[in-house]
Amino acid sequence: MSATSRYHITITNSGGTYGFTTKKYSSRQKPDSLFGSRFSTGNINYSTMNRWQRLAQTTWLGGGFQKYWENEAKFRRSNNIDVLTNGEFKLSKKLSGSAKYDGSIKINISIKYNDAIYFAAGRYIYYTDDNWSSVSVSKDFGAGKTCTDLEIYNGLLYAAVGTFGLWYHDTSDHTTWAEQQDTGATVNCDYLRTWGDNLYITYTNVLQYFDNTNFTTVKDFSTGGDANYYIKKPKVYASKLYIPINIAGSITGTGEVWYYDGTNLDIIFQGFDPVGTKMEVYNSRLIFAVYGLDKVTLKQFDNSSVSTLQEFDVEAGITVYGSGIKYGTGALYGEGSDKYDDPINFCIWKNNLVIIMKRSASQNTMLLYDTLGWTEYLTLPTGADYSATMWLDNRDLYIGGSDGDVFKIEATFAENGYLQGSIWDAELQDLNKLFADVILKHDPLQNGDSIDFWYRTDDSQNFQFLGTADTDDAITSTIVFPTGANTVISTKFEYKIVLNSNDGTTTPIIKDVIVRYILAPENAKRVFEYTLEVTKKMKLLDKTMETRSPSEMITELWNLKTSGELLTLVDENADSHTVVFSDTTPEVVTPFAGDTNPENYVYLRLFEL
Repeated sequence: MSATSRYHITITNSGGTYGFTTKKYSSRQKPDSLFGSRFSTGNINYSTMNRWQRLAQTTWLGGGFQKYWENEAKFRRSNNIDVLTNGEFKLSKKLSGSAKYDGSIKINISIKYNDAIYFAAGRYIYYTDDNWSSVSVSKDFGAGKTCTDLEIYNGLLYAAVGTFGLWYHDTSDHTTWAEQQDTGATVNCDYLRTWGDNLYITYTNVLQYFDNTNFTTVKDFSTGGDANYYIKKPKVYASKLYIPINIAGSITGTGEVWYYDGTNLDIIFQGFDPVGTKMEVYNSRLIFAVYGLDKVTLKQFDNSSVSTLQEFDVEAGITVYGSGIKYGTGALYGEGSDKYDDPINFCIWKNNLVIIMKRSASQNTMLLYDTLGWTEYLTLPTGADYSATMWLDNRDLYIGGSDGDVFKIEATFAENGYLQGSIWDAELQDLNKLFADVILKHDPLQNGDSIDFWYRTDDSQNFQFLGTADTDDAITSTIVFPTGANTVISTKFEYKIVLNSNDGTTTPIIKDVIVRYILAPENAKRVFEYTLEVTKKMKLLDKTMETRSPSEMITELWNLKTSGELLTLVDENADSHTVVFSDTTPEVVTPFAGDTNPENYVYLRLFEL
């Protein structure tokens, strides 16, 4: 398409060539050696101060700097950083060991009941107070017995104890337990869930409920089918009971999620790989895990359909033994004698989906998920598996470990932590920027706390230290880039901000980070300004009529702008130029309200490179 055949100008990117008609006498060209006084894209704000531009990010929960696991270019790494408050970030609360009861036994499940925290570990149920000042045995079920679940029903604490049956504990003291049901030596009482007036119980492949008097079978999944069904812990969501189930057998076995509405049973999910024991409700969706050979996939069900929330590569995934039986998680095929816990456990904490992930034999990571993306909250101590159990008490998060440790996120802050931005190019991938300084806006620094700023211009390099903000009571700190022979000029830029707490009682709180720059002078040549006509009833240069609607033309302009590509402009004189969009957002202007055939225009500003 020629600019002089039908249109005044054309703009080309990898998606095609698009022609536009300019309003009479509206085209302008002028020199602009420093890229103008305004520039902004997406989450980047602009400033006219001394012709320096700024990059500002105040929504730390998401946006262009959020770490999205599926897109490495939008990856925000962090450790010991709290981003729970929109518009700021600070140090997270410190993770501390609270008790150690037996390094050879792993905590399986825990629950807050009346004035104590109860947790199960093998044959024992323990109890402790809120401060973990002491840990005592509540019940020893004997050698060879294992408590697999705890649940509160009708004011009593119930325990599922495998072939030892269903037991309950009242409030008279911490050590009195009684048997509610003897399941016999060959039937496992596995998982419990209170729903409505009943306590629902899973026995390997049978789902029953207890109404405080009688036991009633909802479904025996082995009847008329595969006897090797293994029912996991049910979860209440959207007024139904959802039940994760795995079918034992070969590597082609199946993981399923069923629902029960009090009358009917049906399947909402059926997959190749097993489903996890843990389910959680977050953001009005049911979250559950599916375990593959080399990754774990979090699924979400919105009461209509199942979709993927996130995939994780996890070393402690499924292992295949012998004749293809899958082991390696709490959701096993074959239900072998050595049952492994899920490498992922999760709960809801402070309106976030919290995940404890066993990523390798020596690394356990705590992740936060909000509606905008993922954040690494902290890394747990190495050498142990902390994916077994988590529980909440007075808004504190407790984490049980395989070596007998119990950790909680407590009142004092971590000594230090960092937040690392993604590689940033301002949608100008191939253009040099010259960096001037960094302005940090923060709450008044207290008690000797400090902020270190690091940067790099290539993700293959190490970060370079730029400077420290450490003046008590200051609310703004400016750190200047070097000049002269050490001037920082680069196409890309990445920052790493380290927060330091002097004694754990206070933390720096960052409200804004502004990196000021100009486009390197050799890049900019001219600015082109046009007022484009976007009216469908418009005669073109070749006497034909425009066939596109105004909204279609505006969509084309928007796609050109957001493509992030260098563009080719053929101007009204048929000359070709390499250009990029400025910060102008296309907007329709209707000059006369009520006009039945209005003339619509879009203002356009392009920079030559």
